[in-house]
Amino acid sequence: MNSNLTKNQKGAIGEHLVAAKLLEQGLDVFMANMSINNTKAYDILAVVPDTLNTHFIQVKFNSTKYFNAGMTIEQVLDKNYLSQHIVGPWIFVDGSQPNQYDYYILSKQEVIDLLYQAHDWYCNHYYRTKEISYMSPAGFKLTWLQGKHEDATKLHDAFINPITDAKDKWDKISC
Repeated sequence: MNSNLTKNQKGAIGEHLVAAKLLEQGLDVFMANMSINNTKAYDILAVVPDTLNTHFIQVKFNSTKYFNAGMTIEQVLDKNYLSQHIVGPWIFVDGSQPNQYDYYILSKQEVIDLLYQAHDWYCNHYYRTKEISYMSPAGFKLTWLQGKHEDATKLHDAFINPITDAKDKWDKISC
């Protein structure tokens, strides 16, 4: 991938890749960011034609094996905030390998659970000498989307990941 692309250009690539995958699944797709500049809660509306069941999908693309959640640590430690601001499933596009894209799909509840539990662990189960800033960006490690845990070390307790492998779990969208 061209290293000169902006964050917004990379995001647009991710959204279009996901839209194509959703179309392959037989869903009708509407790109929210084609008419509204970077909607906060979702990027794509996916509609199941037979039932008209609508999914508000957030797309996260990255090429560094870390995905920014678009929220602060303080926000993701507030379950009420998460419940109000996460409106549907999230699809993560890993573009860390040249010309290869992997997709990880989490339901709304899985996004909430992973964000909250991972950041609770980060804030409360690390042995630190310095305070962390709760205004720092929250995010996801690719390994967490792959269902991997974090072993205990001298710096932190173990993190037991609430997610099993989320790779290519398109069935979370098609119902």
